[in-house]
Amino acid sequence: MPEYDITFARSAGKELDKLDPPIARCVLRAIEKLAGRPRPAGCLKLTGSANDWRIRVADWHIIYTIDDTHHTVDIVAILTNAMPTDTVFAQSQFSCECGHFRSRTSNTYAEMKPRVPH
Repeated sequence: MPEYDITFARSAGKELDKLDPPIARCVLRAIEKLAGRPRPAGCLKLTGSANDWRIRVADWHIIYTIDDTHHTVDIVAILTNAMPTDTVFAQSQFSCECGHFRSRTSNTYAEMKPRVPH
């Protein structure tokens, strides 16, 4: 299976920047593993969507889309476990038509990793 490229929505990059460094490192490690296996054990497909998935890391949910044609995983959101992901994601899909939430950026995994303190 070929490696997938990881990209981050602008909002997901901001959410990652807000996390405490130890949590951010755990989240980033989980995201890194998605490059080799975009549908790991325990991932959940979000209802009402064709390509949207969720994995859980401690008390955090990583929401992402998979494009098997172009071999990309786009990190859409990093949310606390207290937020219902289906509700938050449904709201984001509504605003997606305006291009505010799921706009692709040039933030690749390589660009995001140095932003997390070691």
